[in-house]
Amino acid sequence: MSDSGAKAALKGYRLQALYTLFVILKESGNGIIFQPEGKEDLAILKDNVLVQTIQVKAYKDSLQLSSFSPDKKDS
Repeated sequence: MSDSGAKAALKGYRLQALYTLFVILKESGNGIIFQPEGKEDLAILKDNVLVQTIQVKAYKDSLQLSSFSPDKKDS
């Protein structure tokens, strides 16, 4: 892995960890379970039922609607 690739990966892991901590501190409550590195980067369960999955991505450029490709079969 190149230096720039390694730096980008570490930056992504750091962003993921910080976001996960933010959500845990903000949303903590009765019956809520947080599962980092579950089905996605973060899974949130309430009363043992999956209610949300989050995948954290870091982009250099602004994200725009045209960045998505809803016509592709994996979108």
